[in-house]
Amino acid sequence: MSRFIFILVFLIWLACPAKLEHDISRHLPLQLGTFAVGYALLIAGLTVWGKRLAARTQQPEAAIRAKRFHRMLDASRWIILAWFTLGTYWLGWKTLVDHLLQNSFAQRHELQFPSLVIGCLPAFAAWLGLWFAQYAVDAARLRQNVLFDPPANPPPPPPLRDYLRTHMRLQLLLIVAPMLILVLLRDVLITTLDAILARLMQSPPSHDTLEMAIAIPSVTAMLLFGPELLRRVLKTRPLPASPLRQRLETLCQQHHIGYADVLLWQTSHQMANALVMGLVARWRYILISDLLLDRLTDDQVAAVFAHEMGHVKHHHLYWLAACVIGVVLTCSLAADWIGNHYPRIGDSDIGQVLVLLPLGVAIFGLVFGYVSRQIERQADVFAARALAGTVGQPVDAANAAIFAAALQRVALLNDINLDARSWDHGSVTSRLDFLHALAQTPDATAGYDRAMRRFYRLAAAGLAVVAIALAVYAWLG
Repeated sequence: MSRFIFILVFLIWLACPAKLEHDISRHLPLQLGTFAVGYALLIAGLTVWGKRLAARTQQPEAAIRAKRFHRMLDASRWIILAWFTLGTYWLGWKTLVDHLLQNSFAQRHELQFPSLVIGCLPAFAAWLGLWFAQYAVDAARLRQNVLFDPPANPPPPPPLRDYLRTHMRLQLLLIVAPMLILVLLRDVLITTLDAILARLMQSPPSHDTLEMAIAIPSVTAMLLFGPELLRRVLKTRPLPASPLRQRLETLCQQHHIGYADVLLWQTSHQMANALVMGLVARWRYILISDLLLDRLTDDQVAAVFAHEMGHVKHHHLYWLAACVIGVVLTCSLAADWIGNHYPRIGDSDIGQVLVLLPLGVAIFGLVFGYVSRQIERQADVFAARALAGTVGQPVDAANAAIFAAALQRVALLNDINLDARSWDHGSVTSRLDFLHALAQTPDATAGYDRAMRRFYRLAAAGLAVVAIALAVYAWLG
């Protein structure tokens, strides 16, 4: 969910109309002070709460208090987003940034990158404050060996600087870096094309036309080459040669999974996870975190790795990309229609914030969340089958148990409640219950395969409907 909110921060800033027509008023310092103090109070309160909680981790009710603290952290992420929206539209932050860039090269050429970087800083700085507040609690839990069962010799808590740096890489930069590169690429291409076409044509196309022309090539380039950027942002290196690596490579060969490399994801032992990124084999990487390797058995690591293989085998990355594009187009179409038929909503700040933004979030959350949960479940099924050496046979109880143990272990190491619902993954318990149900009924796996084929056909039909509706709407003007 955190990464979804990062995207919303960008979208809110980009969607907010220019405020250059708003003069710098005498009330602006008070408005900006209110904006800054709101974030400061939130972070200060959570920091004090976190330090007090860290000092009481040995008390009987420490676990209950920790859950309350983490629930408040989750709520605070949405509070940061809401306060950023308020500051951008009504507390003068957008006005200040627009006036700072007035008459600059960026403003004259309608560049988005400088404004986006400066504009989103308050929200991301507040996010850094949340990690600062969380550090004392996480460090105390590590010292007491809470995250490790059976007891072992856990690594010492990382220094605060390393803790913040790792969280920035794992959460913030994972989303922010590709989006900033995409916006920068857009600015460079539009500026270059604008200069070239101005010399070649008497009436060069508008920036809106150029944006439409470069949108698909830019996004395609980022999807193809983005993994090369991310593997450096995430601090990875090739997984050393070992029997485990040989086993993982054999799994890929058995199921015809192409990849560029298997990487060790260096998280300073702060996260147990695996990740696959890359649409094509030439730039596809499969990442395994250091904590996952240290705390799971080889069988369990292979199970988690096979889950990531499932995403590749079933082309999940393509479906997710298509889903995002389809949802964005749907939201754009809906916003344009509302703006044309209800101009009071489309042309007002209140209408954008209270109607269009919640509508877009709801559509994205419902559609993308549902699709994501389905493909996660399919990757679970693939993993259980791959451990048995074939994906054409029903899920068996033994390999379902291996995958279940691996997923439970990952949840424990990441401090995830097994029953907690996730909008894009579903709860761990529901995923494992479904897998065990397939293992108990041999014919159920074949029925599930048929259901997933129907799901993909419906998804393809839905994308086709969106494309046709967009074409008809554009044709009708």
